[in-house]
Amino acid sequence: PLYQRSLKIREAKLGPDHPAVATGLNNLALLYRNMGQYAQAEPLLRRALEGIGKTMGEEHPSYSSALLCLAVLCAATGRQEEASDHLKRLTDLDARLLPQLLTLASDRFRAVACHALTYAACFRWSCGTRRHRPGGAAGRQHRNPH
Repeated sequence: PLYQRSLKIREAKLGPDHPAVATGLNNLALLYRNMGQYAQAEPLLRRALEGIGKTMGEEHPSYSSALLCLAVLCAATGRQEEASDHLKRLTDLDARLLPQLLTLASDRFRAVACHALTYAACFRWSCGTRRHRPGGAAGRQHRNPH
């Protein structure tokens, strides 16, 4: 109820297209998702993603975060193909933005980011081209060796 009230106040004071409203939508959607109320979370997440894209742009970290949340929600509701599509889009965004981020980052961050991007590419490859078998080779692909 508190998030809902906060969102209504933001929309009334700032208008429906304000970045703070998109952030409020995302926060309320995450609350619903964490409570397992996926039907309530999904339309809010989709609205948040659209609002963040319009007001802050697809290159803003909040957009990637909302897109990842939508992918997780789709996977949790058994829509693996849609989740995979969102993850591919996210990977493409990250790959496009990574050079910009790396020029601003420390050496340690660059190493972690490169490792994460490699892991994400492996995950994308295994989801798109291989069937997962419990205990099989595809299942071992996702284990982090570190």
